[in-house]
Amino acid sequence: MRAKPVDPAALGPLLADLSAPNGRHVILADAEGEHRLWIRDAAPGQPLGAFVPLDPDFETRITSLLRFYRRLLGRRSGAHPRLAVDRAAPRPARTDAARHRHAAGRREPPRNRRRLRP
Repeated sequence: MRAKPVDPAALGPLLADLSAPNGRHVILADAEGEHRLWIRDAAPGQPLGAFVPLDPDFETRITSLLRFYRRLLGRRSGAHPRLAVDRAAPRPARTDAARHRHAAGRREPPRNRRRLRP
């Protein structure tokens, strides 16, 4: 299977499109989180490939690449990986006692505080 040429402008509205000496930098609008692309060979009609560095952000990059691939196929891209992580950890609900303390302007002393020896 051969990679196909892709024109980012044909995928939807562009939030940014900058040509630089190191390639074309594009930010593609998406309701579920923008797509940031760096296209090294900006010549029109060239097939599109992906290079993913093996660095600490590898999983986020792969998830972002899969989102963009779904967008290329005309499907919903899904939540942006960094936004999904933020949404995945809801704040714990306050207890009634904590609500009353908060309403009264009082705070509970910090728990599990180590005492320092003199």
